[in-house]
Amino acid sequence: MLGYGVDEDGFFTSDFNEAAGIPKDYKIYAKDMESFVNFQENDNFIFSTHYKVDIAKTIGNAYKAFSQLIPQTSNSSFSQEELKNLPYGFSMDKNYNITKIYTKDEYEKIDFSQDTIYASFNT
Repeated sequence: MLGYGVDEDGFFTSDFNEAAGIPKDYKIYAKDMESFVNFQENDNFIFSTHYKVDIAKTIGNAYKAFSQLIPQTSNSSFSQEELKNLPYGFSMDKNYNITKIYTKDEYEKIDFSQDTIYASFNT
């Protein structure tokens, strides 16, 4: 699917993880990624944003940014407290390196006309 192997449970195989530069034990559900790509590449839909999506590169970039925002843990899931403490927003450079994170109070005071700020998961 999308040029990568899929296991019997519907998850991409390690060839996808290797192409994306993410840990081999991460499970990415292939059908969800196919739906995302189809949505983004649909030229008949006004909210489509791209002509062509490299899903491995997209997931790799998201992983690079997200891994800088989340607490480092060996758990396979996050506690309510860890999720509650995720940054509200962030800035990053063109190489997906996080340059600043924002608390809820800081995020609510941002002048969005001057800065490129990305909303995080708490917003």
